[in-house]
Amino acid sequence: SAGTALCCAITSAITRAPFKPYVAMTGEITLRGRVLAVGGLKEKLIAAEQHEIKEVFVPAENREEVEKLQEELSLNLTIHFVDHVQSVLDVVLVPVPETSKKKRN
Repeated sequence: SAGTALCCAITSAITRAPFKPYVAMTGEITLRGRVLAVGGLKEKLIAAEQHEIKEVFVPAENREEVEKLQEELSLNLTIHFVDHVQSVLDVVLVPVPETSKKKRN
């Protein structure tokens, strides 16, 4: 379940691009970056909302389950359904200006 988050964290560390605030993600990833379905979504979404998360990235394979949970729980979250980790990286990593990169080296 933590594959997507770990991939994003490692990419952030390597590129020094910070994460967008108040986001969470879940999903197993393949060696080619495909995001696979996970379990425990009810608990994960409730925890995200309790911790003031605004956006959650969830495997597209879990869409039907999440849509039912949103109706059942009345969650105030923006859910992004993704099938590749690059879709997550494109949104959660904040680009660092070139001048900032030079200062950090």
